[in-house]
Amino acid sequence: MPNVTVLGGGGLVYTLPYTSSVTAAIAQRFANTINSDIQNSTLTANTYSGGSFATTGSQEYVIAGSGTVNGGSAGNVQAIAITAPGLTLTESGVTMQTVLSGAGGLNLNASATGPTGQGTVVAGGTGNVISVSGAYWSITSDGSNISVGGGGSAGIESNGNDTISAGSGADTISVVGGASDVVFGGSAMIHFYAGSGSQTVNGMSGSLTVTGGTGGGIYAGGSAGNNLILAGNGPTTIFGGGNGDQLFANGSSNQEIAAGSGNETLAGGLGTGNNVFIGSSDSSSSDIMGGGAGNDTLYAGAGSDTMIGGAGSDLFAFFNGSAGGTDQIADYNAGQGDLVGLFGYGSNEVAQALASQSTSGGNTTITLSDNTTITFSGVSHLTAANFTT
Repeated sequence: MPNVTVLGGGGLVYTLPYTSSVTAAIAQRFANTINSDIQNSTLTANTYSGGSFATTGSQEYVIAGSGTVNGGSAGNVQAIAITAPGLTLTESGVTMQTVLSGAGGLNLNASATGPTGQGTVVAGGTGNVISVSGAYWSITSDGSNISVGGGGSAGIESNGNDTISAGSGADTISVVGGASDVVFGGSAMIHFYAGSGSQTVNGMSGSLTVTGGTGGGIYAGGSAGNNLILAGNGPTTIFGGGNGDQLFANGSSNQEIAAGSGNETLAGGLGTGNNVFIGSSDSSSSDIMGGGAGNDTLYAGAGSDTMIGGAGSDLFAFFNGSAGGTDQIADYNAGQGDLVGLFGYGSNEVAQALASQSTSGGNTTITLSDNTTITFSGVSHLTAANFTT
C-alpha cells in the first residue's frame, strides 16, 4: 500500500495510507508543497488526535483520529491531512484549501469563495462522500460520491468507481484505467473523458462533451442540446438530448445511437461494427444519420431524416405510425445488399409503395400509407426485391 508523508505539529512526520499508487503520487505532490510551506513558515503546522474543533487562519492541520472538524473563514489558507478513516469535515468560505485523505470514509462538505477561491481534494480509499461548492475544485478520488453544488466548477480525476453529481458550472471529469463511473450532469457543461471501464453519464438539463475510451457505456445528452458524444471502442448506447447534438459511433463493437428532440447528427463513419441509428420521435426534427463500414440499421423517425448507409449491407427501416416524415436515402445500393424495411404496415404496402413511385432528376420517390415519403437519391427505379417486411 503506497504511503504519503506530511509534516505535522512539533516537526513530526505523519503517514497517510493510500490504496492507489496513482492517487498517492498526486497526494504526495501536494504534500510536498505543504511541507515546503511549513518549513518556510508560510503555514503553521498543528496536529490533532480527533474530536471536534474549529480550523482558523493560515494553518496546516494533521488530523490523526476520527471525529468532526468544523471551521474555516474567508481569506484563510488551510491544508488538512487526514490519517484515520471516518472523519467528518465541514469547511465554509475558505479562499484556498487542500484536503488529503487516504484512509477512506471521509465525509467532506466544503465551499471555496472569492474570485481566486479554489480547493483541492485527494481522497483515497472508498466510502467517501464529498460535497463542494463555489469557485473551482480539483478532486482526485479512488471511490467516492462526489457532489459539485451551485455554480462551482471542478476538475475531477476518477481512479475508482465514483458517483458524481454536477451543479450548474463547468466540470471536467477524467476517468483513469478501468474505473466505472456514474455521472449526473445537473445543468452543468460537462467534459467527460472515459477510460477502459464502462461509464454511465446523464447530461440531464445541461450539455455533454464526451470522449469515449477503450471501454463502453451509456451516454445520454443533456436537454440543453449541442451535445458532442464520441463513443468508446466498447459496446455503447448513446441518447441524444437536444438540438444541435453530434453523436458518433466508434470502434469495432456494435453500438446504438438514438436521436433526441431537435436537429441532430448521428454518424458511424468512425465505426466498423454493425450499428443501429434511430431517428427522433419529434415530428419537427430533421436528423442526419450516417452509417459506417458495417452492416448498419437506420430507423427513420417522425421528422425529416437524411439516411446514409455507408459501406456494408444496410437496412433502412420504417415503422407504421412511427415514421410519417419526409425522408431521403442518399446512398441506396442494392448491389451491396441494402434493403428497405416496411414494418407494421399492411400486406400490400410494398405493392402500393411501388405503384406510387415517381422519378425526377434521377431520383425516385415513394409514398407510404402513413404519408411517409421516401426519396432514393440516384435511383431511377425500384422493385419488390428492394424491400423487406
